[in-house]
Amino acid sequence: FFATDACTSWGMGGFMGGDSFLMSWKSLAQGFQQSSFFPDRDQPLGRGHVNYLELFAAYWALCKWGRELAGHLVVLHIDSMVALYCLDSMS
Repeated sequence: FFATDACTSWGMGGFMGGDSFLMSWKSLAQGFQQSSFFPDRDQPLGRGHVNYLELFAAYWALCKWGRELAGHLVVLHIDSMVALYCLDSMS
């Protein structure tokens, strides 16, 4: 089972086969060198929009578990239809 979720108020999380992560947006901003694609909650119509945050959570999970997922069909459970459409249209 592979799932991610994000919210505008706190942060993001993900789960894959018994392993998981949780990270607040505050921890992300303080603990990692900020890239231009990192969430910015001061941009509610851009990188702070919930759909962007949902995609970022999926990105973070794929970075975390990419080696384990390589060569496998990946079924990601995500509760944002917009994010799902964006991910699906990449194939």
